[in-house]
Amino acid sequence: MKTRTEDRRVARTRQLLRDALVSLIIQKGYESVTVKDVTDLANVGRSTFYAHFVDKEQLLLSGLDRLQEVMSQRQEAALTKQASPLARGLAFSLPLFQHVYQQRNVCRAIFGRQGGAAVQHRVRRLLVKLVREDLKGLGLTEMRRTLPSEAVVHFAVGSLLAILSWWAEGRSGLSPEDADNLFRELTMPGVVAVLGS
Repeated sequence: MKTRTEDRRVARTRQLLRDALVSLIIQKGYESVTVKDVTDLANVGRSTFYAHFVDKEQLLLSGLDRLQEVMSQRQEAALTKQASPLARGLAFSLPLFQHVYQQRNVCRAIFGRQGGAAVQHRVRRLLVKLVREDLKGLGLTEMRRTLPSEAVVHFAVGSLLAILSWWAEGRSGLSPEDADNLFRELTMPGVVAVLGS
């Protein structure tokens, strides 16, 4: 049985490796980062790295899995507080914009060119899952049969990613709340119209 000290040591080592990866993504882009770069910056041996992760992609995904957990929790909390479908739909978006703002250097790298295809693909998959679950709760499966429900999900995700990547560049000067309002004003009327709400 593991002791708390061992558990804390494992968690600390994993966090050191994640932090090193994020720092390197910001510096030179995901595709250019090697496991050696990560271990050098984190000041851990390669064997320690491989005791925790198979490769740099698994290291990256471990951080995104934690983000998915946090966003799912925030989504559930937001859904219980809202009344109308227009307000409840995609209710996780404001917490997402707030998280991106708090982690703007990392997110700029992830949503920008430095993130690489693997990172952006994983972020897209995370958002597709969140949006699918959210819209299912609003009756997406009961909408008109002429429009595939997955098309609506991908429309919403595409809109969210477009606004997030533009906003994460930091040139707009919009607050997280303003960026979220922009996303919702552009996206939610179409989604709600399709749902027939």
